[in-house]
Amino acid sequence: MQLVNVNPSGLKKEQTSEKFCATNLFGCMFQTRGLIISMFFLYLLVMYFLYAKQVIQYSRFVGFAKSSENDAKRIFDGPLNFSISQTPFSKIDKNISIKVPSSSFGKDKTSTYIQNVNGDKTEDNLSTTLNSVNNTKGKISEENHSLSRNDELPQCPLQPPNLQGPLDISFAIQPQTMDEIKENNPLVKEGGSYQPPHCTSRWKVAIIIPFRKRELHLVYFLRYMHPILQRQELDYRIYVINQNGTGKFNRAKLLNVGFTESIKDDDFQCFVFHDVDLILENDKAIYSCPENPRHLGVANSKYSYHLPYNAYFGGVTEMTKEQFTKVNGHSNNYWGWGGEDDDMYKRIKASRMTIIRYSSDISRYRSMFHKRDEGNEDNPQRMDLLRKVNLAMEKDGLNSLTYKVIANENYPLYTNITVDLFGPEK
Repeated sequence: MQLVNVNPSGLKKEQTSEKFCATNLFGCMFQTRGLIISMFFLYLLVMYFLYAKQVIQYSRFVGFAKSSENDAKRIFDGPLNFSISQTPFSKIDKNISIKVPSSSFGKDKTSTYIQNVNGDKTEDNLSTTLNSVNNTKGKISEENHSLSRNDELPQCPLQPPNLQGPLDISFAIQPQTMDEIKENNPLVKEGGSYQPPHCTSRWKVAIIIPFRKRELHLVYFLRYMHPILQRQELDYRIYVINQNGTGKFNRAKLLNVGFTESIKDDDFQCFVFHDVDLILENDKAIYSCPENPRHLGVANSKYSYHLPYNAYFGGVTEMTKEQFTKVNGHSNNYWGWGGEDDDMYKRIKASRMTIIRYSSDISRYRSMFHKRDEGNEDNPQRMDLLRKVNLAMEKDGLNSLTYKVIANENYPLYTNITVDLFGPEK
Protein backbone atom coordinates (compact mmCIF):
# COMPACT_ATOMS: atom_id res chain seq x y z
CA MET A 1 0.00 0.00 0.00
CA GLN A 2 1.34 3.35 -1.07
CA LEU A 3 1.03 6.42 1.14
CA VAL A 4 -0.26 9.72 -0.42
CA ASN A 5 1.08 13.02 0.87
CA VAL A 6 -1.37 15.87 1.22
CA ASN A 7 -0.04 19.35 0.46
CA PRO A 8 -1.58 21.94 2.78
CA SER A 9 -0.81 24.68 0.29
CA GLY A 10 -3.00 22.88 -2.21
CA LEU A 11 -5.91 23.04 0.18
CA LYS A 12 -5.31 26.72 0.51
CA LYS A 13 -5.43 27.07 -3.24
CA GLU A 14 -8.75 25.28 -3.24
CA GLN A 15 -10.19 27.69 -0.68
CA THR A 16 -8.71 30.66 -2.50
CA SER A 17 -10.28 29.45 -5.69
CA GLU A 18 -13.81 29.44 -4.08
CA LYS A 19 -13.40 32.98 -2.76
CA PHE A 20 -12.31 34.15 -6.22
CA CYS A 21 -15.50 32.80 -7.79
CA ALA A 22 -17.65 34.59 -5.21
CA THR A 23 -15.84 37.85 -5.92
CA ASN A 24 -16.38 37.48 -9.65
CA LEU A 25 -20.06 36.78 -9.09
CA PHE A 26 -20.43 40.01 -7.05
CA GLY A 27 -18.53 41.89 -9.71
CA CYS A 28 -20.77 40.54 -12.41
CA MET A 29 -23.82 41.61 -10.42
CA PHE A 30 -22.32 45.08 -9.93
CA GLN A 31 -21.62 45.43 -13.64
CA THR A 32 -25.19 44.36 -14.51
CA ARG A 33 -26.73 46.95 -12.12
CA GLY A 34 -24.54 49.69 -13.54
CA LEU A 35 -25.67 48.81 -17.03
CA ILE A 36 -29.32 49.07 -15.99
CA ILE A 37 -28.78 52.45 -14.34
CA SER A 38 -26.91 53.70 -17.40
CA MET A 39 -29.75 52.59 -19.67
CA PHE A 40 -32.30 54.32 -17.39
CA PHE A 41 -30.44 57.65 -17.58
CA LEU A 42 -30.06 57.27 -21.32
CA TYR A 43 -33.83 56.71 -21.55
CA LEU A 44 -34.48 59.89 -19.54
CA LEU A 45 -32.14 61.83 -21.81
CA VAL A 46 -33.93 60.61 -24.94
CA MET A 47 -37.36 61.43 -23.48
CA TYR A 48 -36.22 64.90 -22.47
CA PHE A 49 -34.88 65.50 -25.98
CA LEU A 50 -38.18 64.44 -27.55
CA TYR A 51 -40.18 66.54 -25.09
CA ALA A 52 -38.00 69.61 -25.70
CA LYS A 53 -38.39 69.16 -29.44
CA GLN A 54 -42.19 69.10 -29.15
CA VAL A 55 -42.21 72.16 -26.89
CA ILE A 56 -40.07 74.13 -29.34
CA GLN A 57 -42.33 73.16 -32.26
CA TYR A 58 -45.42 74.21 -30.30
CA SER A 59 -43.81 77.47 -29.17
CA ARG A 60 -42.82 78.37 -32.71
CA PHE A 61 -46.37 77.70 -33.90
CA VAL A 62 -47.95 79.97 -31.30
CA GLY A 63 -45.27 82.60 -31.70
CA PHE A 64 -43.79 82.71 -28.21
CA ALA A 65 -40.56 80.67 -28.63
CA LYS A 66 -37.72 81.85 -26.41
CA SER A 67 -39.50 85.06 -25.43
CA SER A 68 -39.72 86.60 -22.01
CA GLU A 69 -42.80 88.34 -20.66
CA ASN A 70 -41.59 91.64 -22.12
CA ASP A 71 -40.79 90.00 -25.46
CA ALA A 72 -44.28 88.53 -25.53
CA LYS A 73 -45.79 91.96 -25.11
CA ARG A 74 -43.91 93.20 -28.17
CA ILE A 75 -45.74 90.65 -30.27
CA PHE A 76 -48.92 92.66 -29.69
CA ASP A 77 -47.46 95.93 -30.99
CA GLY A 78 -48.31 97.11 -34.47
CA PRO A 79 -51.23 96.58 -36.85
CA LEU A 80 -53.27 93.45 -37.33
CA ASN A 81 -51.30 91.27 -39.82
CA PHE A 82 -51.73 87.82 -41.29
CA SER A 83 -49.25 85.51 -43.06
CA ILE A 84 -49.60 81.95 -44.43
CA SER A 85 -46.75 79.41 -44.09
CA GLN A 86 -46.10 75.68 -43.60
CA THR A 87 -47.08 74.06 -40.30
CA PRO A 88 -45.90 70.89 -38.54
CA PHE A 89 -49.47 69.53 -38.55
CA SER A 90 -50.35 66.98 -41.20
CA LYS A 91 -54.04 67.87 -41.37
CA ILE A 92 -53.48 71.37 -42.75
CA ASP A 93 -50.90 73.17 -44.80
CA LYS A 94 -51.68 76.70 -43.64
CA ASN A 95 -50.59 78.46 -40.48
CA ILE A 96 -51.92 81.72 -39.04
CA SER A 97 -49.28 84.10 -37.72
CA ILE A 98 -51.03 86.99 -35.98
CA LYS A 99 -49.83 90.25 -34.49
CA VAL A 100 -52.50 92.00 -32.42
CA PRO A 101 -52.28 95.63 -31.22
CA SER A 102 -51.96 95.90 -27.46
CA SER A 103 -54.82 98.42 -27.39
CA SER A 104 -57.18 95.99 -29.11
CA PHE A 105 -58.04 93.68 -26.27
CA GLY A 106 -58.14 93.34 -22.53
CA LYS A 107 -55.99 90.57 -21.00
CA ASP A 108 -58.82 88.05 -20.87
CA LYS A 109 -59.79 88.76 -24.47
CA THR A 110 -56.25 88.20 -25.71
CA SER A 111 -55.76 84.83 -23.98
CA THR A 112 -59.15 83.58 -25.18
CA TYR A 113 -58.31 84.52 -28.75
CA ILE A 114 -54.97 82.66 -28.67
CA GLN A 115 -56.71 79.55 -27.42
CA ASN A 116 -59.14 79.77 -30.34
CA VAL A 117 -56.27 80.01 -32.81
CA ASN A 118 -54.55 76.95 -31.28
CA GLY A 119 -57.75 74.95 -31.57
CA ASP A 120 -58.35 75.74 -35.27
CA LYS A 121 -56.24 72.94 -36.81
CA THR A 122 -58.41 72.22 -39.85
CA GLU A 123 -58.65 74.10 -43.10
CA ASP A 124 -62.45 74.28 -42.74
CA ASN A 125 -62.09 76.42 -39.59
CA LEU A 126 -59.56 78.81 -41.10
CA SER A 127 -62.09 81.20 -42.64
CA THR A 128 -64.19 81.10 -39.45
CA THR A 129 -61.17 82.17 -37.42
CA LEU A 130 -60.38 85.06 -39.76
CA ASN A 131 -63.99 86.25 -39.68
CA SER A 132 -63.97 86.08 -35.88
CA VAL A 133 -60.84 88.26 -35.74
CA ASN A 134 -62.30 90.81 -38.16
CA ASN A 135 -65.55 91.02 -36.17
CA THR A 136 -63.56 91.55 -32.99
CA LYS A 137 -61.49 94.26 -34.64
CA GLY A 138 -64.70 96.16 -35.43
CA LYS A 139 -65.53 96.27 -31.71
CA ILE A 140 -62.05 97.27 -30.54
CA SER A 141 -62.74 100.78 -29.26
CA GLU A 142 -65.94 99.88 -27.38
CA GLU A 143 -64.55 96.73 -25.71
CA ASN A 144 -61.27 98.38 -24.77
CA HIS A 145 -63.20 101.33 -23.30
CA SER A 146 -65.32 99.07 -21.06
CA LEU A 147 -62.90 96.23 -20.24
CA SER A 148 -59.62 97.93 -19.42
CA ARG A 149 -60.20 101.65 -18.77
CA ASN A 150 -60.24 101.21 -14.97
CA ASP A 151 -56.93 99.32 -15.11
CA GLU A 152 -55.19 101.71 -17.47
CA LEU A 153 -56.54 105.20 -16.70
CA PRO A 154 -55.69 107.22 -13.57
CA GLN A 155 -58.44 108.46 -11.31
CA CYS A 156 -59.79 111.89 -12.21
CA PRO A 157 -58.69 114.72 -9.89
CA LEU A 158 -60.97 115.90 -7.09
CA GLN A 159 -61.04 119.35 -8.68
CA PRO A 160 -61.62 119.03 -12.45
CA PRO A 161 -59.16 121.33 -14.28
CA ASN A 162 -61.48 122.60 -17.04
CA LEU A 163 -64.25 124.18 -14.95
CA GLN A 164 -65.21 127.69 -16.07
CA GLY A 165 -67.12 129.00 -13.06
CA PRO A 166 -69.98 131.44 -13.86
CA LEU A 167 -71.66 130.69 -17.19
CA ASP A 168 -73.69 132.76 -19.62
CA ILE A 169 -77.03 130.94 -19.91
CA SER A 170 -79.59 132.45 -22.27
CA PHE A 171 -82.94 131.24 -23.56
CA ALA A 172 -83.33 134.15 -25.95
CA ILE A 173 -81.07 132.59 -28.59
CA GLN A 174 -82.41 130.22 -31.21
CA PRO A 175 -82.40 126.65 -29.85
CA GLN A 176 -80.15 124.14 -31.58
CA THR A 177 -81.43 120.98 -33.18
CA MET A 178 -80.71 117.61 -31.57
CA ASP A 179 -78.31 116.82 -34.42
CA GLU A 180 -76.35 120.01 -33.78
CA ILE A 181 -76.15 119.29 -30.05
CA LYS A 182 -74.91 115.76 -30.80
CA GLU A 183 -72.30 117.13 -33.21
CA ASN A 184 -71.03 119.47 -30.48
CA ASN A 185 -70.83 116.57 -27.99
CA PRO A 186 -69.18 113.74 -29.99
CA LEU A 187 -68.10 111.77 -26.89
CA VAL A 188 -71.66 111.38 -25.61
CA LYS A 189 -72.82 107.86 -26.39
CA GLU A 190 -76.24 106.58 -27.32
CA GLY A 191 -78.59 106.84 -24.37
CA GLY A 192 -76.98 110.09 -23.20
CA SER A 193 -74.06 108.45 -21.36
CA TYR A 194 -70.50 109.72 -21.03
CA GLN A 195 -67.21 108.67 -19.47
CA PRO A 196 -64.09 110.87 -19.32
CA PRO A 197 -61.65 109.61 -22.00
CA HIS A 198 -58.44 110.49 -20.12
CA CYS A 199 -59.26 109.39 -16.54
CA THR A 200 -61.57 107.19 -14.48
CA SER A 201 -64.33 109.28 -12.92
CA ARG A 202 -64.71 109.30 -9.17
CA TRP A 203 -68.49 109.35 -9.47
CA LYS A 204 -71.05 107.38 -11.48
CA VAL A 205 -74.19 109.52 -11.65
CA ALA A 206 -77.70 109.09 -13.04
CA ILE A 207 -79.44 112.35 -14.00
CA ILE A 208 -83.20 111.75 -13.66
CA ILE A 209 -85.68 114.21 -15.21
CA PRO A 210 -89.47 114.01 -14.58
CA PHE A 211 -91.06 114.97 -17.87
CA ARG A 212 -94.18 115.61 -19.88
CA LYS A 213 -94.64 117.86 -22.93
CA ARG A 214 -91.50 119.96 -22.34
CA GLU A 215 -89.69 119.36 -25.64
CA LEU A 216 -88.28 122.89 -25.99
CA HIS A 217 -87.02 122.88 -22.39
CA LEU A 218 -85.35 119.52 -23.01
CA VAL A 219 -83.47 120.89 -26.02
CA TYR A 220 -82.01 123.75 -23.94
CA PHE A 221 -81.25 121.39 -21.08
CA LEU A 222 -79.27 118.98 -23.26
CA ARG A 223 -77.45 121.81 -25.01
CA TYR A 224 -76.15 123.39 -21.81
CA MET A 225 -75.93 120.49 -19.36
CA HIS A 226 -73.98 117.96 -21.44
CA PRO A 227 -70.88 120.22 -21.72
CA ILE A 228 -71.16 121.13 -18.02
CA LEU A 229 -71.33 117.51 -16.87
CA GLN A 230 -68.40 116.59 -19.13
CA ARG A 231 -66.23 119.38 -17.69
CA GLN A 232 -67.08 118.03 -14.24
CA GLU A 233 -65.53 114.71 -15.38
CA LEU A 234 -68.52 112.63 -14.34
CA ASP A 235 -69.41 109.14 -15.50
CA TYR A 236 -73.07 109.94 -16.12
CA ARG A 237 -76.24 109.10 -18.03
CA ILE A 238 -79.33 111.26 -18.57
CA TYR A 239 -82.77 109.67 -18.10
CA VAL A 240 -85.97 111.40 -19.21
CA ILE A 241 -88.93 109.77 -17.40
CA ASN A 242 -91.92 110.66 -19.51
CA GLN A 243 -95.41 110.34 -17.99
CA ASN A 244 -97.85 108.92 -20.51
CA GLY A 245 -101.40 110.23 -20.91
CA THR A 246 -103.14 113.40 -19.81
CA GLY A 247 -103.96 112.50 -16.22
CA LYS A 248 -102.65 114.33 -13.18
CA PHE A 249 -98.88 114.77 -13.15
CA ASN A 250 -96.88 113.01 -10.41
CA ARG A 251 -93.32 114.33 -10.24
CA ALA A 252 -92.29 112.28 -7.19
CA LYS A 253 -93.50 108.97 -8.59
CA LEU A 254 -91.63 109.65 -11.85
CA LEU A 255 -88.47 110.14 -9.80
CA ASN A 256 -89.04 106.78 -8.10
CA VAL A 257 -89.45 105.17 -11.52
CA GLY A 258 -86.25 106.82 -12.76
CA PHE A 259 -84.30 105.48 -9.79
CA THR A 260 -85.74 101.97 -10.17
CA GLU A 261 -85.14 101.76 -13.92
CA SER A 262 -81.65 103.33 -13.92
CA ILE A 263 -80.19 100.86 -11.42
CA LYS A 264 -81.12 98.11 -13.88
CA ASP A 265 -78.69 99.63 -16.39
CA ASP A 266 -75.63 100.36 -14.27
CA ASP A 267 -74.24 100.49 -10.76
CA PHE A 268 -74.84 104.20 -10.23
CA GLN A 269 -73.48 105.64 -6.98
CA CYS A 270 -75.73 108.67 -6.81
CA PHE A 271 -78.78 110.22 -8.42
CA VAL A 272 -79.54 113.82 -9.37
CA PHE A 273 -83.29 114.53 -9.47
CA HIS A 274 -83.45 117.43 -11.90
CA ASP A 275 -86.30 119.61 -13.18
CA VAL A 276 -85.95 120.07 -16.94
CA ASP A 277 -86.48 123.85 -16.81
CA LEU A 278 -83.44 124.57 -14.59
CA ILE A 279 -79.94 125.12 -16.04
CA LEU A 280 -76.84 125.35 -13.85
CA GLU A 281 -75.11 128.74 -14.08
CA ASN A 282 -71.83 127.78 -12.39
CA ASP A 283 -70.13 124.48 -13.25
CA LYS A 284 -68.20 124.53 -9.95
CA ALA A 285 -71.34 123.10 -8.32
CA ILE A 286 -70.12 119.58 -9.09
CA TYR A 287 -72.71 116.81 -9.20
CA SER A 288 -70.48 114.56 -7.10
CA CYS A 289 -71.80 111.89 -4.73
CA PRO A 290 -72.45 113.57 -1.36
CA GLU A 291 -71.94 112.13 2.11
CA ASN A 292 -75.35 113.60 3.00
CA PRO A 293 -78.39 114.43 0.84
CA ARG A 294 -77.60 117.59 -1.10
CA HIS A 295 -79.96 120.35 -2.19
CA LEU A 296 -78.50 121.81 -5.38
CA GLY A 297 -81.29 124.23 -6.32
CA VAL A 298 -80.18 126.81 -3.78
CA ALA A 299 -80.26 130.03 -5.84
CA ASN A 300 -82.99 129.99 -8.48
CA SER A 301 -83.73 132.91 -10.80
CA LYS A 302 -87.44 132.14 -10.31
CA TYR A 303 -87.05 133.15 -6.65
CA SER A 304 -84.58 136.00 -7.28
CA TYR A 305 -81.70 133.63 -6.38
CA HIS A 306 -82.89 133.16 -2.79
CA LEU A 307 -84.35 130.21 -0.94
CA PRO A 308 -88.12 130.65 -0.75
CA TYR A 309 -87.95 129.09 2.77
CA ASN A 310 -85.28 127.26 4.79
CA ALA A 311 -86.87 123.82 4.45
CA TYR A 312 -87.05 124.09 0.64
CA PHE A 313 -85.77 120.91 -1.04
CA GLY A 314 -87.02 121.31 -4.61
CA GLY A 315 -85.78 121.95 -8.14
CA VAL A 316 -82.54 119.96 -8.16
CA THR A 317 -81.53 117.48 -5.44
CA GLU A 318 -78.93 114.75 -5.12
CA MET A 319 -78.77 111.57 -3.04
CA THR A 320 -76.71 108.40 -3.02
CA LYS A 321 -78.30 105.03 -3.60
CA GLU A 322 -78.07 104.20 0.10
CA GLN A 323 -79.62 107.51 1.18
CA PHE A 324 -82.53 107.28 -1.25
CA THR A 325 -83.24 103.69 -0.23
CA LYS A 326 -83.03 104.59 3.45
CA VAL A 327 -85.94 107.06 3.15
CA ASN A 328 -87.88 104.61 0.92
CA GLY A 329 -87.68 107.06 -1.98
CA HIS A 330 -90.36 109.66 -2.63
CA SER A 331 -94.03 109.33 -1.79
CA ASN A 332 -96.17 108.04 -4.65
CA ASN A 333 -99.31 109.91 -3.57
CA TYR A 334 -98.67 113.52 -4.65
CA TRP A 335 -100.86 113.94 -7.74
CA GLY A 336 -100.70 117.48 -9.08
CA TRP A 337 -98.40 120.35 -8.14
CA GLY A 338 -96.70 120.84 -4.78
CA GLY A 339 -95.79 119.05 -1.58
CA GLU A 340 -93.57 116.21 -2.79
CA ASP A 341 -90.29 118.11 -2.18
CA ASP A 342 -91.39 119.06 1.36
CA ASP A 343 -92.32 115.42 1.94
CA MET A 344 -88.77 114.37 1.02
CA TYR A 345 -87.34 117.00 3.38
CA LYS A 346 -89.35 115.46 6.23
CA ARG A 347 -88.25 111.93 5.27
CA ILE A 348 -84.60 112.93 5.41
CA LYS A 349 -85.01 114.57 8.80
CA ALA A 350 -86.96 111.58 10.15
CA SER A 351 -84.08 109.33 9.02
CA ARG A 352 -81.64 111.48 11.04
CA MET A 353 -79.68 112.68 8.00
CA THR A 354 -78.41 116.20 7.40
CA ILE A 355 -79.13 118.21 4.25
CA ILE A 356 -76.10 120.00 2.77
CA ARG A 357 -75.87 122.80 0.19
CA TYR A 358 -73.27 124.58 -1.89
CA SER A 359 -73.06 128.34 -1.37
CA SER A 360 -75.61 130.43 -3.27
CA ASP A 361 -72.94 132.02 -5.48
CA ILE A 362 -72.03 128.56 -6.86
CA SER A 363 -75.29 126.58 -6.76
CA ARG A 364 -77.19 128.92 -9.09
CA TYR A 365 -79.82 128.04 -11.70
CA ARG A 366 -81.49 129.91 -14.53
CA SER A 367 -85.16 128.97 -14.74
CA MET A 368 -87.05 128.86 -18.05
CA PHE A 369 -90.37 130.64 -17.81
CA HIS A 370 -93.47 128.56 -18.56
CA LYS A 371 -97.12 128.40 -17.64
CA ARG A 372 -98.46 125.73 -15.32
CA ASP A 373 -99.02 122.55 -17.32
CA GLU A 374 -102.48 121.10 -17.79
CA GLY A 375 -102.82 118.19 -15.40
CA ASN A 376 -100.38 119.77 -12.95
CA GLU A 377 -102.80 121.96 -11.04
CA ASP A 378 -102.37 122.52 -7.30
CA ASN A 379 -102.68 119.38 -5.22
CA PRO A 380 -105.41 120.05 -2.63
CA GLN A 381 -104.40 117.02 -0.52
CA ARG A 382 -100.75 118.00 -0.08
CA MET A 383 -101.12 119.51 3.41
CA ASP A 384 -102.88 116.42 4.76
CA LEU A 385 -100.19 114.18 3.28
CA LEU A 386 -97.39 116.27 4.79
CA ARG A 387 -98.85 115.88 8.27
CA LYS A 388 -98.59 112.07 7.98
CA VAL A 389 -95.07 111.70 6.53
CA ASN A 390 -93.47 110.07 9.58
CA LEU A 391 -96.21 107.44 9.76
CA ALA A 392 -96.57 106.84 6.02
CA MET A 393 -92.93 106.76 4.78
CA GLU A 394 -92.32 103.11 5.69
CA LYS A 395 -95.21 101.92 3.49
CA ASP A 396 -95.39 104.66 0.84
CA GLY A 397 -92.41 104.84 -1.52
CA LEU A 398 -90.13 102.48 -3.39
CA ASN A 399 -91.67 99.43 -1.73
CA SER A 400 -95.16 100.37 -2.93
CA LEU A 401 -94.24 101.63 -6.41
CA THR A 402 -96.43 100.42 -9.29
CA TYR A 403 -96.07 101.44 -12.94
CA LYS A 404 -95.85 100.07 -16.47
CA VAL A 405 -93.01 100.82 -18.90
CA ILE A 406 -94.50 101.62 -22.30
CA ALA A 407 -91.23 102.46 -24.06
CA ASN A 408 -87.54 102.37 -23.18
CA GLU A 409 -85.59 104.11 -25.95
CA ASN A 410 -81.94 105.07 -26.29
CA TYR A 411 -81.69 108.36 -28.15
CA PRO A 412 -78.32 109.91 -29.06
CA LEU A 413 -78.41 112.40 -26.16
CA TYR A 414 -80.65 110.75 -23.53
CA THR A 415 -82.56 107.66 -22.50
CA ASN A 416 -86.33 108.05 -22.79
CA ILE A 417 -88.54 105.92 -20.55
CA THR A 418 -92.27 106.41 -21.12
CA VAL A 419 -94.43 105.04 -18.31
CA ASP A 420 -98.02 104.62 -17.22
CA LEU A 421 -98.29 105.58 -13.54
CA PHE A 422 -101.87 104.25 -13.10
CA GLY A 423 -102.90 107.62 -11.73
CA PRO A 424 -106.22 109.41 -11.41
CA GLU A 425 -107.77 111.24 -14.34
CA LYS A 426 -108.08 115.00 -14.41
